[in-house]
Amino acid sequence: MQWHHMASGYWISEKNPGYLFFSVIFYAMGLLRLAPLFFGALACGGIFLGMRRWVSERAAAPAVWIYCFSGTALTLAWRNTMPSFTDASLIAIGFGLLVGVVVAIEASNRRRLWVGLAAFVSLECAVFIRSTNLIELGVAVAAAALLARTAKLHRSALVTRSSSVAVLFAILVGFDQWTYGSATSMGYSAGEISFS
Repeated sequence: MQWHHMASGYWISEKNPGYLFFSVIFYAMGLLRLAPLFFGALACGGIFLGMRRWVSERAAAPAVWIYCFSGTALTLAWRNTMPSFTDASLIAIGFGLLVGVVVAIEASNRRRLWVGLAAFVSLECAVFIRSTNLIELGVAVAAAALLARTAKLHRSALVTRSSSVAVLFAILVGFDQWTYGSATSMGYSAGEISFS
């Protein structure tokens, strides 16, 4: 019931079509069970870096432990074919890095640019996995715009992140057109969800 039959004859998930692109490498190596754990480990790094910059190193370790023992981690980290923990981890990476960039006023502009771009790419990957993660990306865009002056972010950082989000939308529109036959379709059953 959660699969869309494409015109090519292939089937694709209606809820999380992008997850396949993130797990195929692990599947090819015969290590599919490690896919969510890999992204969870990256999330721990993002959370640690963000909390260390924002609060302190003493607060960073408990923040990582809280994430590792959250309901999402304990319930979904072992499910290798469900994207729930992977996209939650990508969101955690993104927000951890973004917090680190916003509060690291003393860091070089170049470093802040690249770490901020990595944060946005992580959030965009979460959107590619599951379209409803667009809400979290929207919060990040709004926060970056509102805090740009306070955080002393250069215009080039904002332009780079905005360009990154524009590329994501181009990829999503192209993917939906190729996969589901319409740029505004997402594979859900007719009448279930509609953006047209």
